[in-house]
Amino acid sequence: MSQRQKLTVTLSGGQLDALNQAVTAGDYTDTDAIITEALDDWQSKRDANTLDATELRKLWDEGLASGPPTSLDVADVLATARQRFSESNSK
Repeated sequence: MSQRQKLTVTLSGGQLDALNQAVTAGDYTDTDAIITEALDDWQSKRDANTLDATELRKLWDEGLASGPPTSLDVADVLATARQRFSESNSK
């Protein structure tokens, strides 16, 4: 089990009321549980953003490595997309 340390946090009155209401309603055993869940959610979101940025960098590098850009005819792209859509809907 990880070592626990005490930290003082200042909350607004509304935030403190919301925490206390959640505990009173029985949603959480205590305010520590709410803060722990909030920090876990924050860390997960932060980790996901890091992965997203890493994936975007990888895709960017792959795009650069694929060679110089080529021109596309919008009409051809749309025609191909329409054809693929029609084929997928006819199955």
